[in-house]
Amino acid sequence: MSSFSMWQFCTEIKAPVAALDWLEKELSTPPEDGDLICHFSRETADTIRVWVAVEEQEDGDPFVLARLVADMQKLFDLKDPWCITWAVVHDRPRVDGFRGGAAVCYRGEVTQIDTQDWARDIIEKLQDGGHASCDE
Repeated sequence: MSSFSMWQFCTEIKAPVAALDWLEKELSTPPEDGDLICHFSRETADTIRVWVAVEEQEDGDPFVLARLVADMQKLFDLKDPWCITWAVVHDRPRVDGFRGGAAVCYRGEVTQIDTQDWARDIIEKLQDGGHASCDE
């Protein structure tokens, strides 16, 4: 029996019609680097639902969508914040197997975190004699 890992998310993006028309065009155009494999549907004129389920060994970057949303915010001067969270799931438990992350887009800027990177940074600070907390 082979094992698998996959990362996934599902989110809705609400914005003015012109902004979502632009985003829909961007999502319909395959990226040159092939980083995002996603599905989407235009739920209403002002809402797009986007979902991804990609096997981990395939190329993919869950933050590509966040960068597209940030570009849309800049281009259309959108001021509402938007966020995405994602997770990696496995067919069975693994040591250090959980991975996930989040990104917040606000006025065209993306702030993001990956749980494994965050944990590594905290461990490094602690090993160097520093102080670390969940707020860092």
